[in-house]
Amino acid sequence: MKNKRFFGSLGMFVFLFSISYMGSIIYRPYIYHKHINDCHLADFFPNLLSVPIGYSFINTILLYFKKEIELPYKKIISATVGVILYEFLQLSTGGFDLLDIAATIIGAGSTSLFLYLKNTFKHAS
Repeated sequence: MKNKRFFGSLGMFVFLFSISYMGSIIYRPYIYHKHINDCHLADFFPNLLSVPIGYSFINTILLYFKKEIELPYKKIISATVGVILYEFLQLSTGGFDLLDIAATIIGAGSTSLFLYLKNTFKHAS
């Protein structure tokens, strides 16, 4: 059972990371080159997936060492605060963007919702 959970978590991490990476190297340049209005999705796409990627990475590492994630929502909040603080550090370089902060919060909310639904259905069966 632990092996199945580890490989499932690893698969989720690789999947999310691949989507984020491909979005950055294929989607964003294409949108910019063709001057397509995608409502700034190309700009904040990496931040949208930053918390789910970080959480799945932490989960994979902990499962590898045969540990459980204690207080998963605390980990999500910590990751969210870390990404937002990183965004504020970019104030001096001009990389600060409120859409990135909003995307990070949406990503954290979607990760929390996923965990809540997963736990709800796990306890229901």
